[in-house]
Amino acid sequence: MFRAIQYIILIVTAAMMGFYICVYQPELVNKLLINLDVFGLTRVAKLEHERIEKIRALTIPYEEKQVLMNRTVFMQASPEMVKLALGEPKRMFEKPWPERGTMLNYFVYYVADDKRPTILVFENEKLIHAYKGSALDIATP
Repeated sequence: MFRAIQYIILIVTAAMMGFYICVYQPELVNKLLINLDVFGLTRVAKLEHERIEKIRALTIPYEEKQVLMNRTVFMQASPEMVKLALGEPKRMFEKPWPERGTMLNYFVYYVADDKRPTILVFENEKLIHAYKGSALDIATP
């Protein structure tokens, strides 16, 4: 009888921890699925495998591919490369640059645990600037 109660408490505690992790820590669950599911059986792991294959297919040096696989970007990266590394931006807008007579494309990303948006600036399909913005930067495009 006493042993049965111990097992019931153990099972209930494990279920509560699993529920907490799934609801309040979804990034942790996604990382776990990506690391454990090497065959791409789950949706999250399948999308990650597809992302890596697209990066491997790019005609850029190995070091730049590694940067993109680590979910970071580098100057002169194309918008396609940035989207492969960071995902779709939360917001995109354009502003003219009269001195050069071109349009600048802005991608706005919100990184986890960061209240300020990360803003990436593209000119002629190349990343030329990245900075931490404020609400004013994205409020008036």
